Amino acid sequence: MRVIWFAMMMFMTSAGLTQSRGYVDLDQLSGFSEDDVVVDVKLGGWILGLAREAARESGDAEAEILQRVESVRVKILSDTHNRDQFAASGERLTQDLLSRGWEEVATIREDNDRVYVMVLGSEEAIDGITILLWGDSDEAVLVNVAGRFTARDVAALLENEDFLHGDLNVDFDI
Repeated sequence: MRVIWFAMMMFMTSAGLTQSRGYVDLDQLSGFSEDDVVVDVKLGGWILGLAREAARESGDAEAEILQRVESVRVKILSDTHNRDQFAASGERLTQDLLSRGWEEVATIREDNDRVYVMVLGSEEAIDGITILLWGDSDEAVLVNVAGRFTARDVAALLENEDFLHGDLNVDFDI
């Protein structure tokens, strides 16, 4: 019975990932095998609800914004066998997102390294953020955060010195 309950909870979590306007299916990339996936994080549904509930008590800007996160997806690929095919697939995904209304807000092209930051939104809110990183190193990083974030949310994060200069330390070395 516990196995059935666990399977139902996992189904509800993964089903919740695809309902958001800002969700991007990171599995559509080609040029790698499942053996190349070293990290695959899928947060949504009840799991993200637990994180929201735990953060709610802190009352800071990040906790407030977390209340609007609908899903988080992080995929790290290592040792992609065919970098050219993977890079072409990443470019296709970027073009697909652009054709669906996503905006490219930051791009870094240095030698063979690529970083794309894409945002889907409207004048009222941001619905999703997707970051794609790949290059000559052994890893590619794909991130998608879906939710409904207002200008007030973004301003609150930008005003928070701890968030900007301390508590969030992300190092992508590609």
